[in-house]
Amino acid sequence: MGKSEDSRNSSSMLQRRVYLMNLSYATSSAEVERFVNEFAPVDQVVIPRDKAGLARGFAFVYLQSASDVQKCIDYVDGRHLNGRQLRAKGSLADDISEKNEQ
Repeated sequence: MGKSEDSRNSSSMLQRRVYLMNLSYATSSAEVERFVNEFAPVDQVVIPRDKAGLARGFAFVYLQSASDVQKCIDYVDGRHLNGRQLRAKGSLADDISEKNEQ
């Protein structure tokens, strides 16, 4: 695991992360950034790829502010990009911290 992956999994980054599902395999990170920027300022977009370099159909969008995460999810979830209806969820950080407190 590289240093950039470690920093993306820090608590502050996880709080600013939105998980976008059902992306077209041809969708670029620049397209995702332009689309999400309509609703909330974006810091970084990561589209995971398989060993062959092909997109896996989802993306992690890191917003500039954690306070925009829910607004972004509300606006993006169900909208269409490149002919696909997107699904949006928040970071798993909240789920993980709740389990650790129990």
